[in-house]
Amino acid sequence: MQAYKLETTITNDGKIILPVNFKNIYSHKVEILVLDKEPQKKKNSALGIYDFGGQLDKVNIRDFAHED
Repeated sequence: MQAYKLETTITNDGKIILPVNFKNIYSHKVEILVLDKEPQKKKNSALGIYDFGGQLDKVNIRDFAHED
């Protein structure tokens, strides 16, 4: 198995465009490993809803904190 490395952009419709110098593998079945070079955007944490049955005297709010 031959390995190739290139840097490209995936189009808005999900296509990966290979340069012309890769034409020797056009129409070949390949395995692709995608490494995202853009920083990941932090997702907002969803608020949780908890039912304490009206009893809050033994509840520690830190037990429900989300760690990022």
